[in-house]
Amino acid sequence: MKSEPDYKMTSKNDEAILSRDILIVDDEVSNLILLTQLLALEGYQARPAERPQLAIDSALAKPPALILLDVRMPEMDGFEVCKCLKQDERTRDIPIIFISALQDMQDKVRGFEVGGVDFITKPFQEREVLARVRTHMDLRNMQMNLERMVAKRTAEVIESEQRFRTTFEQAAVGIAHVSPEGRFLRVNRKFCDIVGYSEDEILALTFQDITHPDDLEADLDFVRQVLNGEIETYSIEKRYYHKDGSIVWINLTVSLLFDREGNPKYFVSVIRDISDRKQAEEALQQSRDFLEHLISAVPDAIFSVKMPERTINWANDSFNVLGYESEEYIGQSTRKYYANPEYYDAIGRLQQDAIRKGDNIVRTEIMVLCKDGRVIPAEFTATYYREEGELSQITAFVRDISERKLAEEKLVKSEEKYRSLVENSMVGVFTTTIDGRLTFANDALARMFDFASPEQIIAQGALGRWSDIRGRERMLAELQKHGSVTNFEAETITYAGRRIHVLFSAKLLGDNIFGMMMDITERKKAEQKIIDYQQRLKALASKLTIAEEKERRAIAANLHDHVMQALALIRIQLASACKSTNDSKLADKLYDISNFLLETLEEVQMLMFELSSPAMHEIGLSSAISEWLDEQIKKRYGLRTEVINNIPIKLRKTLDPDVRTILFRNVRELIVNVVKHARANEVSVRLEDRSQSIRIIVEDDGIGFDTRAATRAGSQIGGFGLFSIEELMVDLGGSLRMVSAPGKGCTAILSAPFHVDKGRERS
Repeated sequence: MKSEPDYKMTSKNDEAILSRDILIVDDEVSNLILLTQLLALEGYQARPAERPQLAIDSALAKPPALILLDVRMPEMDGFEVCKCLKQDERTRDIPIIFISALQDMQDKVRGFEVGGVDFITKPFQEREVLARVRTHMDLRNMQMNLERMVAKRTAEVIESEQRFRTTFEQAAVGIAHVSPEGRFLRVNRKFCDIVGYSEDEILALTFQDITHPDDLEADLDFVRQVLNGEIETYSIEKRYYHKDGSIVWINLTVSLLFDREGNPKYFVSVIRDISDRKQAEEALQQSRDFLEHLISAVPDAIFSVKMPERTINWANDSFNVLGYESEEYIGQSTRKYYANPEYYDAIGRLQQDAIRKGDNIVRTEIMVLCKDGRVIPAEFTATYYREEGELSQITAFVRDISERKLAEEKLVKSEEKYRSLVENSMVGVFTTTIDGRLTFANDALARMFDFASPEQIIAQGALGRWSDIRGRERMLAELQKHGSVTNFEAETITYAGRRIHVLFSAKLLGDNIFGMMMDITERKKAEQKIIDYQQRLKALASKLTIAEEKERRAIAANLHDHVMQALALIRIQLASACKSTNDSKLADKLYDISNFLLETLEEVQMLMFELSSPAMHEIGLSSAISEWLDEQIKKRYGLRTEVINNIPIKLRKTLDPDVRTILFRNVRELIVNVVKHARANEVSVRLEDRSQSIRIIVEDDGIGFDTRAATRAGSQIGGFGLFSIEELMVDLGGSLRMVSAPGKGCTAILSAPFHVDKGRERS
């Protein structure tokens, strides 16, 4: 345990004051007496110690506030005593003033090094002694007070942090600490509740991940302004994506905290869920918009009628309806505006009947009289206002329905025409509810699904069964997201059990779907035939490649068996003729002809390798590639070449001859492309066993290229396009994968099944 020096607390400022206990250590009794008396007169409690060990024991037993320590003592000098005291936790912080008659600077330096704080020079000067003692006692007091203040402040910070944590976690709003890049660093429980994620899940995301894309740009612009110091804080309303995919409206208030160096540390975001308010605002706005639209756009003549007199006391501007200015109605009886008295009496009876039943509104059609004498049809609507149960006011709406009446007549005719078009259309037309219940279908749709009539398909309740219900779910999801779908293909099952392909186009209006449908079964069959033809063409292309390679191999074999052997035999005969002739000129000519034949033999051999590897089917694919690389690439172009066969010997089996032929040709074409285009210094070929398939990796250290552009159909690298190589590999049931980028070389990976022949070895 660390022993603390005695101190007491003042009541005024709650500061700690050390006791005035001072330990004096000196082997000269006179010095002890002098210093003890001097300090006692100033109110200090002096403890004299004549021997060093006694002083150490005394200090450890009861740590003083200050130690005056003589440097030169017989048993142990002051420096050693100071070291002992500084090594013990109980006395480590006690200030020590050395007493010495020495003036040597090295002694003073040593004293400071072992832990002393000051020196008093013998012989003593009373004022100096008291001044130095008072100074270091004050310094010690300040140090103790500072330590206590730090401890108190630390405790307050811890308590504040605990209060912050409690407030943070239990806050009624969401709170999040967000890095300048947007990653969530800390979130409270309320924020997790708002967005539906757990704390661990949200800490793995950024605010960009959950922000609605329509709101993200504005949010990021505010973030930029805060980081640039243009604004200190901002508040916006935006949308988050809830974990379940729904939209959550929130109010976001953001400020930025900085570290001690003034660098952005993290954003403090306060999030309030305002979804309910937004819904209420939207409903209120819709209501206001409706009322404003009603007031500004309704074409009615509106009257406030006093009851029971049936006189008008207010009217809107309805000149376009009856031809009167609004002030012309005031005080007039409503009788004046009916086409005849019978309408006035009929409306009176209707109102009395409504009052008797307790109805608050009546609606009917009447004929009204305009100012210019015209009689027009009108829709009459009246609402009743009662005071203390008695009818006192009627609000009447009179709408000119002349055009509507004409439109109704036209609509009847148009409906008949439309129905004729729909019923006789070759395209299926339908309406359904969102859950699939059919409400209308034309004859074409009924025939398409093998029903006898539209009534029968409607009674069935659905268009038919979807062969894949997920197709219907995708269609509905797209319909609900965009409000319409166009050219959506699906396979359905008719009432008779036939599978047909149909093409949807539909629009969502409220809870109803209006759409058209075409039977594209025949078109799908035609498309499948085209695909089949394409597959056959690919197969023919592969067979053509194999046939071409066989022909090349046959030509190479003929060159080897006939041409090369004939040329070699001629050289032998020329050599024999050279030896047998004595004519030196003739011998020189024969020698030149022999050399020319040798060059011809080498060119024929090179031509053989260009055509095909003569011995590939005897020595295997790996050896054939290696031989071809040595003869055609290494010797002719100076590239470093390497062939690595990683297929274990005990697992090697011969590839199907056709697979071997196409692989050899593809490897050859890839390496020719390297020579022509890559500007490489080294090329390697690696063969690997992939259980049921072989993988060949061709690598070079050339300039590389953009694989996205190179693998498009028609793109050529050399005379044999990557697209063509890829098509051949796909036809084998394999693949070609290119890994390259400008300046980073190229890796081509060929994969193909073995199609192993029993009893023979793999390449």
